[in-house]
Parts: sequence; structure tokens; C-alpha cells
Amino acid sequence: MLQAKPPTKTLSPLKDLYSLLEKNRRIAIVFVFVAMCCVGFLDYATGEEYSFSIFYLVPISFAAWSMGRNIGIAVSLAGAAVWIGIDFLIDHQKYGYSRVSYWNSLVGCAFFVVVSVLISKLNSTLKREKAVSEMKTRMISFVSHEINNSLTSMNMTLALLNEENLASSPERRRAMYDVLASVYSVIRQTSLNFLNQARMQEGKLVMDKELTDPLKVISGTADLISPLIADKGLELTIGKPESPVLVLADPDALLLVVTNLAGNAVKYTPKSGKIAIRLSFDGENALFEVEDTGIGMSGDDLEKIATPYYRTEDGKKKAKGFGIGLNLCREIIQAHGSSLKIESEKGKGTKASFILPASKLS
Repeated sequence: MLQAKPPTKTLSPLKDLYSLLEKNRRIAIVFVFVAMCCVGFLDYATGEEYSFSIFYLVPISFAAWSMGRNIGIAVSLAGAAVWIGIDFLIDHQKYGYSRVSYWNSLVGCAFFVVVSVLISKLNSTLKREKAVSEMKTRMISFVSHEINNSLTSMNMTLALLNEENLASSPERRRAMYDVLASVYSVIRQTSLNFLNQARMQEGKLVMDKELTDPLKVISGTADLISPLIADKGLELTIGKPESPVLVLADPDALLLVVTNLAGNAVKYTPKSGKIAIRLSFDGENALFEVEDTGIGMSGDDLEKIATPYYRTEDGKKKAKGFGIGLNLCREIIQAHGSSLKIESEKGKGTKASFILPASKLS
């Protein structure tokens, strides 16, 4: 088997010093103060013969990069004050107070603050991109692992179907077909989520709206999740309106939304729990609801749950996933002119709902 060569570690004193300063805020502040004093002293000592003004950017840049925008701006103002004070002192000794000092004050202060803000934004952008890159790497590895496991299960089941004489054992044959259906459902949902997430990011996810029977969508969802429901011994109930209705929606996108919501309910509901998929009509709108008796979420998690790649700590322990399903649902529902509402209480389950304009089927 090919093995990756471990990376060689190069010890850099400057890199080690930077890591120490970045981890310890107090030491970093002392370093910035000492550096500012040193630059100020050299600026004053050399006077106009040598320009040390540019070196004020060393402590300013470090503060903005390692301690954030606010501290960076504070250090910028302190650096500008030192620079301005020295300029006034030198100019007064030589020429008396002049307009040059005032101009240098304004330019220096503005320059330092702008550089500080830009450096802090650059650092934030790099950290965000690094986090996204690491997340994508982990997701690719995880997806590859999960698909490989699913294909292995499928291959073993197909081998058993091919080798064993199951004509006299319809129940065993049915169980094997259920395994295949379950594997297919997992791979299908994962593939659709990633495909549509990529389309959404590229602006290519277009809704092809038409008059759609929402009961067919709910029935299709029930068919897709039925193997998972049976595997966990969950109770699924379907709620229907008194009269059939039609909604103007993309049927495939709507199926993806309801399947994602129901799939989450299955994943985070313990065995023997209950799941309900309900459709109701109030004369103007069709209300879609997916409710479960699962692990639920806290108020803090509810605020973040629809953001890309976010997963709750309890959710990570309960089931595997990628954190893109709910964000995809939200975007699709918004493309239909509505919004996704999520209600939850930790330990008591979750309810996801949305409305679409509807009319009775005449």
C-alpha cells in the first residue's frame, strides 16, 4: 500500500516567536508596546536625516494581523500619535510649528488606520478560505468513505442475491432488496445535495415551476425514506388536506426539500420515535410540515443551523452528515418566494415548515 510521506518539520525561530505571540495576548501587547517605543526612539534620534516612519507599520501590522481590527486600529492611532508628536517636536526645534506637521498628522493617522483595517480583513479572509478549504477536504474524504461503504454493502447484497437460492425464502429476499433500497436512498440524497449545492453557488440552480400536486411529492418522499424508517423502527404518519390542492413549484426541487427535511428527521430521531409529514390548506396557502420526536436543538443552534456546513454538537454525535441539506432547502424555498421556519427544543424534537401559494384542485 502506498503511504504518504510525513512532512518534514522546519524549525524557524521567527515562526515560533510569532506562534507564541499569537497565542498569548499579554505577551503580544507587550511586544507591540516595546516595538512602538523602539521605532519612536529611532525616529526621534535620527531626526530628518533618516526616515523611520515606515517602521511604525511593523507593530501596527502585527497587531492588526494577530489581534484583530479593533486592536489594530488602536495601535494605529497610538503609532500615529507618536509619529505626530515627534514630527511636531522636530519641526518646532528647527522651524517652529508649521503646516507640514499638521499635514503629516492627518496623512499619517489615515494611512496607519487604512493599513490596519486592510491587514485585518486580509487575515480574516485567509482564515475563512483556509477553514472552507479544510472543510471541503474533510467532506471529500468523508463522502468517498461513505460511498465506498455503501457500494460495499450493495456489492455484498448483490452477491448474496446471486449465490443463494432465495426462491423459498421471500422474506429474506425482501430484506435484501430493502438493504439495496436503503443504500440507493443514501447515495441519491448525498449526490443530489452536493450537485445542487454546487449549482446554487454557481448561480445555475434554476427553478422550473409548474402546477404540482404536493401529495405526490409527499408520497415520493415516503417511498424514498421508507427503508430508513423501517430500519430504525420509526412511526411515520402522513397528514393530508380535506381536498386535493395544487402549488406552483418545481416538483423535483420540492421533492428534494421535503426529502431532506424528512431525512434529517429520520437521522436525528432515536429508534421507536415518531415522524410526521403534514400538508394542510387554509384557502390560500399550502402549509408543509415535517415534525419529529428527535434530539432537538438549543436556541443558539437554531440561529446557525441553516448556515452552510454548520452542524450541532449533538447532531455530530448522533449521525453523520455534511451540514448542507438545510441551507439548500432554505435557498430552494426562498427561490419559490417563501421561507423555511424551524422550531425546536432540545430533547423534545424539531418541526420544519414552509408555505406555498396553493389552489384547490377542481
